[in-house]
Amino acid sequence: MRHSLILLVVSLFFIFGCAQDSSLVNPVTDSNNLEMISLQSNSFVKKSNSDQQVFNETIGQSGGKIKFKTEIDGIKVKGELKVPSNSFEENSINFEVDLTDVHNSIEFGPDGMEFNKDLELKIKYENLDLSGIDVNNIKLVHVKSDGTEEIVESAEIRPNVNKGTLEVKTPVKSFSRYVFAR
Repeated sequence: MRHSLILLVVSLFFIFGCAQDSSLVNPVTDSNNLEMISLQSNSFVKKSNSDQQVFNETIGQSGGKIKFKTEIDGIKVKGELKVPSNSFEENSINFEVDLTDVHNSIEFGPDGMEFNKDLELKIKYENLDLSGIDVNNIKLVHVKSDGTEEIVESAEIRPNVNKGTLEVKTPVKSFSRYVFAR
């Protein structure tokens, strides 16, 4: 009886595991085939010291902006997040811009928040070593709260290899994490 049960289980595994749409023979991969770009010292940056990395601002229904400026491991980062009036239902929200992991991402909070109107992010990175990077292939990717990734097609990305800068202007429809990829 035990041998029959084992044979049945192995047979079912073989039948379902070898089906054309099975993840055993056709593993699920990222359809975008994105490679995240790290702003680490060997790929982009010149070393230095750290400064403030998390910026908070309470913004009400009339809108406002969060300005930020910091230097992390030699990367100078400055920018602003504009919040238009009536872009959310609550009376006010404590917005957060987290640049702690500036080497890999920009995180916004409250995580997962969606807006009635697009917010606008402008950000500039300085002191980058962009040599060896195909700057025409840099993409901004929104990593959603559920882990799915979406290329932000409307992002304006302006790299300058000679100056070592990367500037981004993009609408922000919802909060989570944004990363650079190629």
